[in-house]
Amino acid sequence: MFALDTTSAITPAETFAIVGGVESHAAGPAWDLDGPAVDAARFARWLHGRGVPVANIVLLVSPLEKNRDLAWPGGCSPEPAAREKLIPLLHNTLRTRHERLLIFFWGGHGIVHGGETRRLFFTEAEKHNRANLDLNGMLGLLRGNQWPPEAWPKQIIMADACANLAEREGWTEKLPGETYSAGEPLTSREQFVLLAARPGEYAANLKQTGLFSRELLTDLEQRPAGEWPPDMEVITKKLVARFESLREQGFARQTPTYFWSRDWRTNERTLGGFLPSAQTGLPTSAPGALLFRDKTDLRDALLACPSLRGEHSRDDLRLNLRPAIANSVNYSRNASAQTLNLLETCLRYPGGIGELFEVVRGTDWPDPAVDQLEQTIRRLLPRELLPPASL
Repeated sequence: MFALDTTSAITPAETFAIVGGVESHAAGPAWDLDGPAVDAARFARWLHGRGVPVANIVLLVSPLEKNRDLAWPGGCSPEPAAREKLIPLLHNTLRTRHERLLIFFWGGHGIVHGGETRRLFFTEAEKHNRANLDLNGMLGLLRGNQWPPEAWPKQIIMADACANLAEREGWTEKLPGETYSAGEPLTSREQFVLLAARPGEYAANLKQTGLFSRELLTDLEQRPAGEWPPDMEVITKKLVARFESLREQGFARQTPTYFWSRDWRTNERTLGGFLPSAQTGLPTSAPGALLFRDKTDLRDALLACPSLRGEHSRDDLRLNLRPAIANSVNYSRNASAQTLNLLETCLRYPGGIGELFEVVRGTDWPDPAVDQLEQTIRRLLPRELLPPASL
Protein backbone atom coordinates (compact mmCIF):
# COMPACT_ATOMS: atom_id res chain seq x y z
CA MET A 1 0.00 0.00 0.00
CA PHE A 2 1.22 3.49 -0.85
CA ALA A 3 0.67 4.53 2.75
CA LEU A 4 1.70 7.29 5.09
CA ASP A 5 4.54 7.00 7.53
CA THR A 6 2.49 7.53 10.68
CA THR A 7 5.51 8.85 12.57
CA SER A 8 5.91 11.78 10.15
CA ALA A 9 2.77 12.15 8.05
CA ILE A 10 3.06 14.27 4.93
CA THR A 11 0.71 17.23 4.76
CA PRO A 12 -0.72 19.04 1.71
CA ALA A 13 1.60 21.96 2.56
CA GLU A 14 4.53 19.59 2.05
CA THR A 15 3.36 18.73 -1.46
CA PHE A 16 4.66 20.09 -4.76
CA ALA A 17 2.72 19.39 -7.95
CA ILE A 18 3.40 19.68 -11.67
CA VAL A 19 0.20 19.55 -13.71
CA GLY A 20 0.32 19.36 -17.51
CA GLY A 21 -2.29 19.32 -20.24
CA VAL A 22 -1.50 19.52 -23.96
CA GLU A 23 -4.37 20.14 -26.37
CA SER A 24 -2.80 22.26 -29.14
CA HIS A 25 0.41 21.41 -31.00
CA ALA A 26 2.63 22.97 -33.61
CA ALA A 27 1.62 20.02 -35.82
CA GLY A 28 -1.73 21.75 -36.32
CA PRO A 29 -5.40 20.72 -35.99
CA ALA A 30 -4.73 17.07 -36.86
CA TRP A 31 -3.07 16.74 -33.44
CA ASP A 32 -5.68 18.71 -31.50
CA LEU A 33 -7.13 17.14 -28.36
CA ASP A 34 -10.17 18.50 -26.54
CA GLY A 35 -9.82 17.48 -22.91
CA PRO A 36 -6.30 17.46 -21.40
CA ALA A 37 -6.45 21.16 -20.39
CA VAL A 38 -9.91 20.65 -18.90
CA ASP A 39 -8.62 17.65 -16.93
CA ALA A 40 -5.56 19.65 -15.78
CA ALA A 41 -7.79 22.42 -14.46
CA ARG A 42 -9.96 19.92 -12.61
CA PHE A 43 -6.86 18.24 -11.13
CA ALA A 44 -5.43 21.61 -10.02
CA ARG A 45 -8.71 22.51 -8.33
CA TRP A 46 -8.71 19.15 -6.56
CA LEU A 47 -5.15 19.72 -5.30
CA HIS A 48 -5.95 23.20 -4.01
CA GLY A 49 -9.21 22.00 -2.47
CA ARG A 50 -7.24 19.42 -0.49
CA GLY A 51 -4.95 22.13 0.90
CA VAL A 52 -1.99 22.19 -1.48
CA PRO A 53 -0.87 25.86 -1.61
CA VAL A 54 -1.26 27.63 -4.95
CA ALA A 55 2.45 28.47 -4.79
CA ASN A 56 3.18 24.71 -4.82
CA ILE A 57 1.23 24.01 -8.02
CA VAL A 58 2.98 24.48 -11.37
CA LEU A 59 0.63 24.47 -14.36
CA LEU A 60 1.93 23.71 -17.85
CA VAL A 61 -1.09 23.85 -20.12
CA SER A 62 -1.54 24.49 -23.84
CA PRO A 63 -5.31 24.61 -24.37
CA LEU A 64 -7.39 24.84 -27.49
CA GLU A 65 -8.75 28.33 -28.09
CA LYS A 66 -12.19 27.23 -26.85
CA ASN A 67 -10.69 26.13 -23.51
CA ARG A 68 -8.63 29.22 -22.69
CA ASP A 69 -11.02 30.49 -20.02
CA LEU A 70 -10.95 27.47 -17.70
CA ALA A 71 -11.41 27.89 -13.95
CA TRP A 72 -8.02 27.68 -12.22
CA PRO A 73 -7.36 27.90 -8.47
CA GLY A 74 -6.93 31.54 -7.46
CA GLY A 75 -3.45 32.81 -8.22
CA CYS A 76 -2.51 29.95 -10.58
CA SER A 77 -1.25 31.15 -13.93
CA PRO A 78 -0.68 28.40 -16.52
CA GLU A 79 2.38 28.50 -18.77
CA PRO A 80 2.72 26.62 -22.07
CA ALA A 81 3.28 22.87 -21.86
CA ALA A 82 6.62 23.23 -23.62
CA ARG A 83 9.98 21.53 -23.23
CA GLU A 84 11.62 24.81 -22.23
CA LYS A 85 9.25 25.04 -19.27
CA LEU A 86 9.28 21.46 -17.95
CA ILE A 87 12.91 20.39 -18.37
CA PRO A 88 14.37 23.23 -16.23
CA LEU A 89 11.75 22.37 -13.61
CA LEU A 90 13.03 18.81 -13.44
CA HIS A 91 16.74 19.62 -13.54
CA ASN A 92 16.85 22.84 -11.53
CA THR A 93 13.68 23.84 -9.67
CA LEU A 94 13.20 20.51 -7.92
CA ARG A 95 16.70 20.87 -6.43
CA THR A 96 15.61 23.99 -4.57
CA ARG A 97 12.31 22.65 -3.22
CA HIS A 98 11.93 21.06 0.20
CA GLU A 99 8.51 19.42 0.00
CA ARG A 100 8.28 15.71 0.78
CA LEU A 101 5.62 14.62 -1.74
CA LEU A 102 5.91 15.21 -5.49
CA ILE A 103 2.82 14.79 -7.67
CA PHE A 104 3.07 14.82 -11.47
CA PHE A 105 -0.08 14.72 -13.60
CA TRP A 106 0.02 14.94 -17.41
CA GLY A 107 -2.53 14.58 -20.18
CA GLY A 108 -1.96 14.69 -23.92
CA HIS A 109 -0.57 12.68 -26.80
CA GLY A 110 1.89 9.88 -26.08
CA ILE A 111 3.63 7.00 -27.77
CA VAL A 112 5.88 4.04 -26.98
CA HIS A 113 9.19 4.26 -28.82
CA GLY A 114 11.61 1.41 -29.33
CA GLY A 115 9.23 -1.09 -27.76
CA GLU A 116 9.42 0.22 -24.19
CA THR A 117 10.27 3.93 -23.82
CA ARG A 118 7.18 6.03 -23.15
CA ARG A 119 7.14 9.54 -24.58
CA LEU A 120 4.75 12.42 -23.80
CA PHE A 121 4.55 15.16 -26.42
CA PHE A 122 5.03 18.87 -25.77
CA THR A 123 3.00 21.62 -27.41
CA GLU A 124 5.77 22.41 -29.93
CA ALA A 125 5.65 18.86 -31.36
CA GLU A 126 5.27 18.68 -35.13
CA LYS A 127 6.33 16.43 -37.98
CA HIS A 128 9.96 17.55 -38.11
CA ASN A 129 10.36 18.13 -34.38
CA ARG A 130 8.44 15.62 -32.32
CA ALA A 131 9.45 17.32 -29.08
CA ASN A 132 8.68 15.02 -26.19
CA LEU A 133 9.32 14.09 -22.58
CA ASP A 134 11.07 10.76 -22.06
CA LEU A 135 8.88 9.50 -19.21
CA ASN A 136 11.17 6.56 -18.41
CA GLY A 137 14.13 8.91 -18.16
CA MET A 138 12.20 11.29 -15.90
CA LEU A 139 11.27 8.45 -13.55
CA GLY A 140 14.93 7.46 -13.29
CA LEU A 141 15.89 11.07 -12.60
CA LEU A 142 13.33 11.34 -9.80
CA ARG A 143 14.62 8.15 -8.16
CA GLY A 144 18.30 8.98 -8.52
CA ASN A 145 20.92 10.04 -5.98
CA GLN A 146 21.71 13.41 -7.59
CA TRP A 147 19.54 14.92 -4.85
CA PRO A 148 19.91 14.46 -1.07
CA PRO A 149 18.41 11.17 0.22
CA GLU A 150 15.68 13.02 2.14
CA ALA A 151 14.38 14.77 -1.00
CA TRP A 152 11.02 13.67 -2.41
CA PRO A 153 10.57 10.48 -0.33
CA LYS A 154 7.14 9.94 -1.92
CA GLN A 155 6.25 10.49 -5.56
CA ILE A 156 3.01 9.97 -7.46
CA ILE A 157 3.18 10.17 -11.27
CA MET A 158 0.05 9.90 -13.41
CA ALA A 159 -0.22 10.18 -17.20
CA ASP A 160 -3.26 10.03 -19.46
CA ALA A 161 -1.75 9.39 -22.89
CA CYS A 162 -1.79 6.80 -25.63
CA ALA A 163 0.82 4.06 -25.64
CA ASN A 164 0.55 3.04 -29.28
CA LEU A 165 3.80 1.95 -30.89
CA ALA A 166 5.89 4.44 -32.88
CA GLU A 167 6.91 1.68 -35.27
CA ARG A 168 3.25 0.88 -35.97
CA GLU A 169 2.71 4.53 -36.90
CA GLY A 170 5.54 4.30 -39.41
CA TRP A 171 7.90 6.49 -37.37
CA THR A 172 11.22 4.98 -38.30
CA GLU A 173 13.39 7.90 -37.21
CA LYS A 174 14.83 8.25 -33.73
CA LEU A 175 12.73 10.56 -31.56
CA PRO A 176 14.48 13.51 -29.91
CA GLY A 177 14.96 13.12 -26.19
CA GLU A 178 16.53 14.55 -23.07
CA THR A 179 19.66 13.14 -21.43
CA TYR A 180 19.09 12.69 -17.70
CA SER A 181 21.84 12.40 -15.11
CA ALA A 182 19.86 9.98 -13.02
CA GLY A 183 22.67 8.49 -10.95
CA GLU A 184 22.04 5.49 -8.73
CA PRO A 185 18.48 4.81 -7.53
CA LEU A 186 17.86 5.48 -3.84
CA THR A 187 15.89 3.16 -1.57
CA SER A 188 14.63 6.18 0.37
CA ARG A 189 12.21 7.08 -2.41
CA GLU A 190 8.85 5.48 -3.06
CA GLN A 191 7.43 6.04 -6.52
CA PHE A 192 3.92 5.16 -7.66
CA VAL A 193 3.28 5.53 -11.40
CA LEU A 194 -0.18 5.13 -12.88
CA LEU A 195 -0.55 5.14 -16.68
CA ALA A 196 -3.67 5.18 -18.83
CA ALA A 197 -2.74 2.37 -21.22
CA ARG A 198 -0.30 -0.47 -21.67
CA PRO A 199 2.08 -0.63 -24.66
CA GLY A 200 0.26 -0.95 -27.97
CA GLU A 201 -2.99 0.62 -26.75
CA TYR A 202 -4.73 3.92 -27.41
CA ALA A 203 -6.13 5.96 -24.52
CA ALA A 204 -9.70 7.07 -25.20
CA ASN A 205 -10.33 10.81 -25.33
CA LEU A 206 -13.98 11.72 -24.83
CA LYS A 207 -15.62 15.11 -25.20
CA GLN A 208 -13.55 17.52 -23.05
CA THR A 209 -11.94 14.78 -20.96
CA GLY A 210 -9.81 11.67 -21.18
CA LEU A 211 -11.59 8.48 -20.14
CA PHE A 212 -8.76 7.57 -17.75
CA SER A 213 -8.61 11.12 -16.30
CA ARG A 214 -12.35 11.22 -15.82
CA GLU A 215 -12.42 7.98 -13.86
CA LEU A 216 -9.25 8.78 -11.89
CA LEU A 217 -10.40 12.27 -10.91
CA THR A 218 -13.80 10.95 -9.86
CA ASP A 219 -12.09 8.54 -7.47
CA LEU A 220 -9.68 11.17 -6.16
CA GLU A 221 -12.53 13.57 -5.44
CA GLN A 222 -14.37 10.87 -3.49
CA ARG A 223 -11.50 10.09 -1.13
CA PRO A 224 -11.97 11.13 2.54
CA ALA A 225 -11.28 14.83 3.08
CA GLY A 226 -8.53 14.29 5.65
CA GLU A 227 -6.60 11.64 3.71
CA TRP A 228 -3.22 12.78 2.40
CA PRO A 229 -1.57 11.59 0.27
CA PRO A 230 -4.44 9.85 -1.53
CA ASP A 231 -4.38 6.08 -1.04
CA MET A 232 -3.21 5.08 -4.50
CA GLU A 233 -3.72 1.35 -3.94
CA VAL A 234 -7.38 1.82 -3.06
CA ILE A 235 -7.85 4.20 -6.00
CA THR A 236 -6.16 1.74 -8.36
CA LYS A 237 -8.40 -1.12 -7.22
CA LYS A 238 -11.46 1.02 -7.89
CA LEU A 239 -10.15 1.78 -11.35
CA VAL A 240 -9.86 -1.97 -11.93
CA ALA A 241 -13.54 -2.49 -11.36
CA ARG A 242 -14.47 0.58 -13.41
CA PHE A 243 -12.43 -0.37 -16.46
CA GLU A 244 -13.50 -4.01 -16.25
CA SER A 245 -17.10 -2.83 -16.41
CA LEU A 246 -16.39 -0.44 -19.29
CA ARG A 247 -14.54 -3.14 -21.21
CA GLU A 248 -17.36 -5.64 -20.65
CA GLN A 249 -19.78 -3.11 -22.14
CA GLY A 250 -17.49 -2.44 -25.10
CA PHE A 251 -16.90 1.18 -24.04
CA ALA A 252 -13.17 0.84 -23.33
CA ARG A 253 -10.27 -1.14 -24.76
CA GLN A 254 -7.36 0.37 -22.86
CA THR A 255 -5.88 -1.25 -19.77
CA PRO A 256 -4.35 1.13 -17.23
CA THR A 257 -1.10 -0.12 -15.75
CA TYR A 258 1.06 0.87 -12.82
CA PHE A 259 4.63 0.72 -11.63
CA TRP A 260 5.29 0.75 -7.93
CA SER A 261 8.88 1.22 -6.86
CA ARG A 262 9.41 0.85 -3.14
CA ASP A 263 12.84 0.27 -1.63
CA TRP A 264 13.94 -0.17 -5.25
CA ARG A 265 11.96 -3.37 -5.67
CA THR A 266 9.96 -2.49 -8.76
CA ASN A 267 6.58 -4.09 -9.37
CA GLU A 268 4.74 -3.66 -12.66
CA ARG A 269 1.42 -5.25 -13.46
CA THR A 270 -1.82 -4.44 -15.21
CA LEU A 271 -4.80 -3.39 -13.17
CA GLY A 272 -6.75 -6.52 -14.06
CA GLY A 273 -4.35 -8.56 -11.94
CA PHE A 274 -5.85 -7.17 -8.74
CA LEU A 275 -9.16 -9.05 -8.95
CA PRO A 276 -9.74 -12.81 -8.98
CA SER A 277 -11.67 -14.02 -11.99
CA ALA A 278 -14.79 -14.68 -9.92
CA GLN A 279 -15.14 -10.92 -9.40
CA THR A 280 -14.80 -9.86 -13.01
CA GLY A 281 -18.29 -10.89 -14.07
CA LEU A 282 -19.82 -13.25 -16.58
CA PRO A 283 -20.23 -12.76 -20.32
CA THR A 284 -22.94 -10.24 -21.05
CA SER A 285 -23.90 -11.49 -24.49
CA ALA A 286 -24.32 -14.73 -26.36
CA PRO A 287 -21.64 -15.99 -28.79
CA GLY A 288 -21.53 -14.06 -32.05
CA ALA A 289 -23.88 -15.46 -34.68
CA LEU A 290 -21.15 -16.61 -37.06
CA LEU A 291 -21.26 -19.65 -39.27
CA PHE A 292 -18.67 -22.28 -38.48
CA ARG A 293 -16.85 -21.57 -41.74
CA ASP A 294 -16.60 -17.91 -40.69
CA LYS A 295 -15.07 -18.95 -37.39
CA THR A 296 -12.55 -21.14 -39.17
CA ASP A 297 -11.65 -18.20 -41.42
CA LEU A 298 -10.98 -16.13 -38.31
CA ARG A 299 -9.07 -18.99 -36.71
CA ASP A 300 -6.87 -19.42 -39.78
CA ALA A 301 -6.19 -15.68 -39.93
CA LEU A 302 -5.18 -15.76 -36.26
CA LEU A 303 -2.94 -18.81 -36.72
CA ALA A 304 -1.07 -16.98 -39.47
CA CYS A 305 0.09 -14.41 -36.89
CA PRO A 306 3.40 -15.20 -35.13
CA SER A 307 2.02 -14.89 -31.58
CA LEU A 308 -0.52 -17.68 -32.21
CA ARG A 309 1.91 -20.22 -33.62
CA GLY A 310 3.61 -21.40 -30.43
CA GLU A 311 2.01 -22.83 -27.31
CA HIS A 312 3.80 -20.45 -24.94
CA SER A 313 3.26 -17.35 -27.10
CA ARG A 314 -0.46 -18.21 -27.38
CA ASP A 315 -0.67 -18.38 -23.62
CA ASP A 316 1.19 -15.08 -23.23
CA LEU A 317 -1.28 -13.49 -25.62
CA ARG A 318 -4.24 -14.93 -23.70
CA LEU A 319 -2.94 -13.45 -20.44
CA ASN A 320 -2.89 -9.99 -22.01
CA LEU A 321 -6.67 -10.07 -22.41
CA ARG A 322 -9.03 -8.94 -19.67
CA PRO A 323 -9.13 -11.53 -16.86
CA ALA A 324 -12.77 -12.43 -17.51
CA ILE A 325 -11.76 -13.66 -20.98
CA ALA A 326 -8.29 -14.99 -20.16
CA ASN A 327 -9.59 -17.17 -17.33
CA SER A 328 -12.47 -18.63 -19.37
CA VAL A 329 -10.56 -20.10 -22.32
CA ASN A 330 -10.57 -23.91 -22.40
CA TYR A 331 -7.06 -25.29 -22.78
CA SER A 332 -5.83 -27.50 -25.60
CA ARG A 333 -2.29 -28.29 -26.70
CA ASN A 334 -3.52 -28.45 -30.29
CA ALA A 335 -2.88 -25.04 -31.88
CA SER A 336 -6.02 -25.10 -34.03
CA ALA A 337 -8.31 -26.19 -31.19
CA GLN A 338 -6.79 -23.73 -28.70
CA THR A 339 -7.12 -20.81 -31.13
CA LEU A 340 -10.73 -21.74 -31.82
CA ASN A 341 -11.37 -21.90 -28.05
CA LEU A 342 -9.83 -18.44 -27.68
CA LEU A 343 -11.95 -17.13 -30.53
CA GLU A 344 -15.18 -18.63 -29.13
CA THR A 345 -14.50 -17.09 -25.73
CA CYS A 346 -13.80 -13.64 -27.16
CA LEU A 347 -17.04 -13.80 -29.15
CA ARG A 348 -19.01 -14.14 -25.90
CA TYR A 349 -17.83 -10.74 -24.66
CA PRO A 350 -18.73 -7.33 -26.12
CA GLY A 351 -15.62 -5.95 -27.74
CA GLY A 352 -13.77 -9.22 -27.19
CA ILE A 353 -12.66 -9.75 -30.78
CA GLY A 354 -11.56 -6.14 -31.07
CA GLU A 355 -9.56 -6.55 -27.87
CA LEU A 356 -7.97 -9.75 -29.17
CA PHE A 357 -7.00 -7.98 -32.39
CA GLU A 358 -5.41 -5.08 -30.50
CA VAL A 359 -3.28 -7.48 -28.46
CA VAL A 360 -2.22 -9.41 -31.58
CA ARG A 361 -1.45 -6.16 -33.41
CA GLY A 362 0.54 -4.82 -30.46
CA THR A 363 2.55 -8.05 -30.40
CA ASP A 364 3.02 -8.91 -34.08
CA TRP A 365 2.86 -5.72 -36.14
CA PRO A 366 4.23 -5.08 -38.81
CA ASP A 367 3.87 -8.72 -39.88
CA PRO A 368 1.60 -8.82 -43.00
CA ALA A 369 -0.58 -11.44 -41.29
CA VAL A 370 -1.85 -8.70 -38.95
CA ASP A 371 -3.25 -6.74 -41.89
CA GLN A 372 -4.89 -9.90 -43.23
CA LEU A 373 -6.44 -10.57 -39.80
CA GLU A 374 -7.82 -7.03 -39.71
CA GLN A 375 -9.38 -7.46 -43.15
CA THR A 376 -11.00 -10.74 -42.07
CA ILE A 377 -12.47 -9.17 -38.93
CA ARG A 378 -13.74 -6.17 -40.87
CA ARG A 379 -15.45 -8.52 -43.32
CA LEU A 380 -17.11 -10.72 -40.70
CA LEU A 381 -17.43 -8.50 -37.61
CA PRO A 382 -16.96 -4.88 -38.73
CA ARG A 383 -18.38 -3.37 -35.53
CA GLU A 384 -15.65 -5.00 -33.44
CA LEU A 385 -13.07 -2.57 -34.85
CA LEU A 386 -15.10 0.61 -34.43
CA PRO A 387 -13.79 3.14 -31.87
CA PRO A 388 -15.29 2.77 -28.35
CA ALA A 389 -18.65 4.47 -28.02
CA SER A 390 -18.75 7.91 -26.41
CA LEU A 391 -19.90 7.79 -22.80
